[in-house]
Amino acid sequence: MTSKSLTGSKYPTFYACYLLKSLQPARITTRTYIGSTPAPVRRLRQHNGELQAGAQKTREGRPWEMVMLVHGFPSRLSALQFEWAWQHPNKTRHLKGDDGRAMVSTAYTLRGRVHIVRVMLASHPYSNWPLGVKFFSLEAFKAWDDAGKRSAPLPEGFYTSVELEGVDGTKEVTGSRSSRNGPIDINDSHFTARQLSMADALRRSSATHNCAICKDVIHTTRDDPMTIAICSAPTCQSVSHITCLATQFLSNEPSDLMIPRGGRCSECGQWTLWGDVVKGAYRRRDGGVVNTESDQSSDNDSDLDEEGGDTVCFVREFVIVPLTLFLGTSWKSWLQRVQSPGTLLLRSNFPVPLPAHKPVRQKPSSQRLCPMYILQDHLVDVLPKEVVAMEEGIDFILHIHHP
Repeated sequence: MTSKSLTGSKYPTFYACYLLKSLQPARITTRTYIGSTPAPVRRLRQHNGELQAGAQKTREGRPWEMVMLVHGFPSRLSALQFEWAWQHPNKTRHLKGDDGRAMVSTAYTLRGRVHIVRVMLASHPYSNWPLGVKFFSLEAFKAWDDAGKRSAPLPEGFYTSVELEGVDGTKEVTGSRSSRNGPIDINDSHFTARQLSMADALRRSSATHNCAICKDVIHTTRDDPMTIAICSAPTCQSVSHITCLATQFLSNEPSDLMIPRGGRCSECGQWTLWGDVVKGAYRRRDGGVVNTESDQSSDNDSDLDEEGGDTVCFVREFVIVPLTLFLGTSWKSWLQRVQSPGTLLLRSNFPVPLPAHKPVRQKPSSQRLCPMYILQDHLVDVLPKEVVAMEEGIDFILHIHHP
């Protein structure tokens, strides 16, 4: 995947899926709510009626508390897909066991919904995304800890934090001093400053550096930042071609993965998330954070359905990979490596020919299948809406297994 194909792509400053709990007495209600947003503090105020545009479903149950959020999504589309699966664990194809049955059931209590998200974060494809979790209540953290005792282990590099001062930093923390004064940072300030200062230091020290992997020359003043990877460790100055780093990371991953989860720096040995490597390239290219989202928070959990429209082709399984994470890797070489019958690079309003095969018309079976629209061997739309509406400028990879 070259940087040319990613010219219009942006890595969002912040996007999260969150869990709310009603603060009304338990004898009255135990309501919870799942949503997604680029601005958690503002969204919580909307849910509580302090600002306009709160979701209809949260008008009852006020006041609400944000008890946890999952963050690190590389696009709004990936956050919406995760949100839908969290709300509908019995429907999503990503939480099916070997027997085809749902691994977890839909739940509406806090403990139930925390258990669902714990299972999700240990399951493919979400386990390969650069996600982390923040807890704002001990109840939610305790539920997470309990869920972990009966769930698969989390992937390497997964990080959690307990921030009892709350998402807005206003809660008093009994017996200890708050570690954060004010709301959570959604501007990615520390990471971005580190990447920009490292890039500047490399340019000042020398116009050329050697790739830490292949040892070829990298022109730090001339080469596209999207082709260069800089280690995210605070004291490391390792530089490499992003394609070399992707190849090295993938060599230690299962052969069927399209993108690596991460790997160890060849110089400092620190384990690094691939998402951070990619995000750093975007931040250096754009000279800092670019605001890619207005307040595009999800308003409800009922409009993302799996059905829709006439279908002429069916596939059993799909995996969505945000294109922003595909930097430095080759979908064509991956396709050859795993001998998959279909891996499609898609862009909204920009259909791409289906590679290496033609769709076969067949009737749907009683099993759950993923329907697609096919027109002249081009994929022009994807259903079900677990994929969410294909928005302008949203790119993603669709991995298809045909029956």
